[in-house]
Amino acid sequence: MTPLFNEQSRTQANVPICMRSQLLISMTTKILPLRSELLDISNCILDGTDALMLTAETAVGEHPVECVATMAAACLEAEACVWTKQLFQDLVEKTTIPCDHTTSTAIASVLAAQRVVAAAIVVVTTSGKSAQAVSKYKPKCPIIAVTRYPVVARYLQLYRAVMPLIYE
Repeated sequence: MTPLFNEQSRTQANVPICMRSQLLISMTTKILPLRSELLDISNCILDGTDALMLTAETAVGEHPVECVATMAAACLEAEACVWTKQLFQDLVEKTTIPCDHTTSTAIASVLAAQRVVAAAIVVVTTSGKSAQAVSKYKPKCPIIAVTRYPVVARYLQLYRAVMPLIYE
């Protein structure tokens, strides 16, 4: 998967980009990753990847907990380097006008979250489309997607910054 394909897929189709590769393969036997592996993780995040998957590192590796902790820490560091305001402006400029009410609400919520430095954006959703629309504009804060449907919650876990919450 190339960064160009990754970015085009993300902005045009609003589909989650999930990267499954041997990102921390050295950690199957060693407790510390290679520098190049950490750079690969950072580049995936900077290219707009929504989800990263570990395979052999956690399935047959000697240090699965450390792999997950290392991946999480590397992702947080890389996300801190993303220039979210400029990225948001670029994504808004690519949005076709006129846009539907879901898109306009998503843009407004991300803009409001930026202005007030919000801790989170809460979205109540039935189908998950509202949370997906907000995720498309890549807010710096997490998106809490409240839904009644476990299927929707599982699906939303693939989207960047979306933390589903099931209520009954």
